Amino acid sequence: MSEPTAGIEKLVYDVKEAAEMLSISRTMIFQLINEGRLGSLKVGHRRLVPRQDLEEFVSSNRQPAA
Repeated sequence: MSEPTAGIEKLVYDVKEAAEMLSISRTMIFQLINEGRLGSLKVGHRRLVPRQDLEEFVSSNRQPAA
């Protein structure tokens, strides 16, 4: 039996998943959020990072090729 979310891209990631996607630590994710450099939302006690905010962070911090 397949998973109900198979083939569906997630809209938000928890801090651990976001850190893994950016290849940085959870601590750095929280630092970026606290600095206002990475968007997030809080649902209950959970901090979630929208996929769009991860993509915008990468785009805005990308350096052009030399």
